[in-house]
Amino acid sequence: MGISKALTYRIALLLLLGIIVSLQATGPVYSATVKKPSPPPVDTRQFFDEQTDVDLTNCGKKFNEEPANTTVLYKDLVRKIQVKLSYNARWGSEKYKIKPYYYTAASPQDNQPAELAFGPLIASGEAMSCYIKWNLSFEPPRSAKGIMKGLVSQGKEDFYIQPRLRTINGLSVISYAGAGSLSGDSHVIVIGKKYNYHFSTLDDLENDFFPTMEKIIKTIKLVN
Repeated sequence: MGISKALTYRIALLLLLGIIVSLQATGPVYSATVKKPSPPPVDTRQFFDEQTDVDLTNCGKKFNEEPANTTVLYKDLVRKIQVKLSYNARWGSEKYKIKPYYYTAASPQDNQPAELAFGPLIASGEAMSCYIKWNLSFEPPRSAKGIMKGLVSQGKEDFYIQPRLRTINGLSVISYAGAGSLSGDSHVIVIGKKYNYHFSTLDDLENDFFPTMEKIIKTIKLVN
């Protein structure tokens, strides 16, 4: 009976020592509540309609012209082009958000080609309107030589930036900025096979127009 009590005592002592060692090895246990990140805010602005929402008094007061932070692929099998257009979902005003691009069909009776409007929404105090900053028109094909000849014949006084012909992405590209009768608009014309692709802006002598269009032109692929 004495042996049994001694054995029981030793077993209890060993169990107690095991618990102490285990606690020392693992240390104290703490519990914490992990806070989930808040979801991004929902953009409640309505989409800008370039046909009906152009009155400056209706456009809003604060316009976001942050740099583009992504691109959107535009592929047109009719006009034989694939191009990545600059975009930022934050563009627009406090009232309007904008789509990656706006397509307008050709109007033969008005001699207007089909075109895309893309880029940020901007305001024109002079015209009392707001509009999408950049345009891409799909024009009938003309040679670079023919276009340059027509531009040069207008005289140097009609240009703030003189017409220039160069090669970008394997494509012939003409760039210039008008003055006087050409109203200060900036232009870049890409010579294609079935169409010419005419990028332009009404934003007079915009500083970032030519670098931005050059980046876009480097993404162009002419498709069959």
